[in-house]
Amino acid sequence: MPEGVAPAAVPMVRVVVLNYNGDPHLYRCLEALAATQWPSDRLQVVVIDNASADGSPDVVADRFPAVELRRLATNTGFPANNEALRDLNDVDLVALINNDAFVTPGWLAPLVAALEEDPELAAACPKLVFAPHFVELAVASATFGAPGDARPLGVRLSGVEVEGVDSWRSAQFPPPGFWGLERGRAQGWRYRYVPTSVVRHQHATTSVEGSVTFNRYVERNRLMMLTKNAPARLVLAALAGYLAATVSYARRDVLGPLRRARRPRFGVVGLRLVSLGSYLRWLPALLVDRHRLRSAQQVSDQELSTWFRVR
Repeated sequence: MPEGVAPAAVPMVRVVVLNYNGDPHLYRCLEALAATQWPSDRLQVVVIDNASADGSPDVVADRFPAVELRRLATNTGFPANNEALRDLNDVDLVALINNDAFVTPGWLAPLVAALEEDPELAAACPKLVFAPHFVELAVASATFGAPGDARPLGVRLSGVEVEGVDSWRSAQFPPPGFWGLERGRAQGWRYRYVPTSVVRHQHATTSVEGSVTFNRYVERNRLMMLTKNAPARLVLAALAGYLAATVSYARRDVLGPLRRARRPRFGVVGLRLVSLGSYLRWLPALLVDRHRLRSAQQVSDQELSTWFRVR
């Protein structure tokens, strides 16, 4: 039980785990959740199974009787989480956990405390520690001011090298204080990053990082997210950048080899064209969603633009 909290005051928390062919990561995820430092009668764990074919739902039913298992007939993707959000009458808070994420025992209390301290928060996010091939580093620096720039300035990071290999594109730099979701932020919601809550994440276990499937969906989904949520100027900039990059790859991998009477390489260009084609098929539905979301927007495009990074 969280220190200093009376039993009657402990919120009821539902933890939702979305699963699709999660063997064996799902079991480690559920074992970690079972060790959560929170009263067992105030913690519900619900697994939504997206029509898995690897037998993992049967293993959950057999090995984890305290877990509520809800089986879906078809794979409906990430929105399947909604199946666990329809009956929240006795639930105070909901946590969403990937089936390849493993919480530490004390992960929940800091998140609940952050939400209770600030009732205007829409959600709180833990510190995600990627495993096994990520390492967490901290850089401390004295700060100084500069004419025309109100920010406190310090060191400038311009590269990351691991064992002699340039790893700049793989580096991640989470901002301190708040961690936002663009759709909610456009409606004036706020999110807090709580580093004292730690969750470890085995990245991309379903799609496999660096695979064709992983890269196809990363490229497509980035364009989809921007189209639904970003100001028009940023959407057009992202599309122009995507097309320009694709043309550049085509010159390098296709036209260049053909000019030298060599075999062209269609891998990267083909992947980008497939991603673009999938995006265009979704575009009519995306524009409908965009109109609905923009109608509910509570902040200016100028402020919203500061939350996006277009590359």
